[in-house]
Amino acid sequence: MRKQHSLSCAGFTLLEVILALAILGVAMATLGHAVRLSHQQAERAALESDAALVAESVLAELLSGVRSLVDVQREPYIDVTSSSQEREEASWQITITIANGPVDGTIAMKVLVEPTEELLIGLAPVEIVRWAADPDLATEEGGL
Repeated sequence: MRKQHSLSCAGFTLLEVILALAILGVAMATLGHAVRLSHQQAERAALESDAALVAESVLAELLSGVRSLVDVQREPYIDVTSSSQEREEASWQITITIANGPVDGTIAMKVLVEPTEELLIGLAPVEIVRWAADPDLATEEGGL
């Protein structure tokens, strides 16, 4: 008489293991792509913040009198607090437009900040406009 051995199937088949690994691979590839996209968007947001800070800094220089109220076309922006190597490689170029304001005795100062590096070409320019009292008018009235 033969004894029948009942084998219990406690493990996974080879097909189940391969299928699980394939699903895991697709999931990891999808997560890797999502992480890469989020990293790119974070870098882009940081660069846009830097451009906005440059525009605010130039406007502050104009308002304080450190920078002359003259039109400038695509001038490289050099931060005085940066290292000498960073100064040689300006990342931003600025355009300043000074015009008469909407009200008599005011001027409109427009600062446009654009990236200069080839990698940043797709980044949108930042433009800030601020109105202020015309300093030439104030000095003329003060002299009378």
